[in-house]
Amino acid sequence: MIKNAVKCQNLTKTYGEEEARVEALRGINLEAHANELLMLVGPSGCGKTTLLSVISGILSFDAGNIHVFGEDIGNMNEVEKTAFRKKNIGFVFQALHLIPTWTALENASIPLLLNGVSEEDAYARGAEMLNKVGLAHRKDALPLHMSGGEQQRVAICRGCVHEPRLIICDEPTSTLDHQTGIHVVELIKEVAVSEDKAVIIVTHDDRIFGFADRILRMDDGRIIGALHSTETE
Repeated sequence: MIKNAVKCQNLTKTYGEEEARVEALRGINLEAHANELLMLVGPSGCGKTTLLSVISGILSFDAGNIHVFGEDIGNMNEVEKTAFRKKNIGFVFQALHLIPTWTALENASIPLLLNGVSEEDAYARGAEMLNKVGLAHRKDALPLHMSGGEQQRVAICRGCVHEPRLIICDEPTSTLDHQTGIHVVELIKEVAVSEDKAVIIVTHDDRIFGFADRILRMDDGRIIGALHSTETE
């Protein structure tokens, strides 16, 4: 029996009012399964990033409902959402959001530190993740002294290091060369796809489509269908 990691029903989200009103999500129905890497594709501005933010509880929504591993996100207050995210969700943001005064190792270890893991253990696990993405030699570097691709790999380490049940990625390979992009998606899939875990990736990068278990198309705030395997070849 397929177990849902995420289930969205009739989900809507708008920004602004009257003439400035924008319907970002228009009745989204989506299921992301445990033990699955789901990709969302579609043109810029179609609502993909908004959907990720709503699923994770970062943004509120207007109507519908969202369950993440059976938990009703819409019924949580902000404190409960924050606690739920801290434990269960890992993020790889398009804008990265690395702390500029912290080293690569410190940035990679943030979720563990927030979850009460000792500094010694958190940094040991952070260093292990950096090694997996080829950045062991850069663990003491500040983001300012790293390339965009290196920063992206640190952000991926941060998203995976605490072994969250759901990893949400917004264009995780956008600044990476082909070989590094393939490697980090392999790593994400290895770490985050299992019987009780799932990954949702928003991407325009057709080089990584082959790693997806399913690919859904979005346009104009709606899921409009699936991208079939013959279309990824």
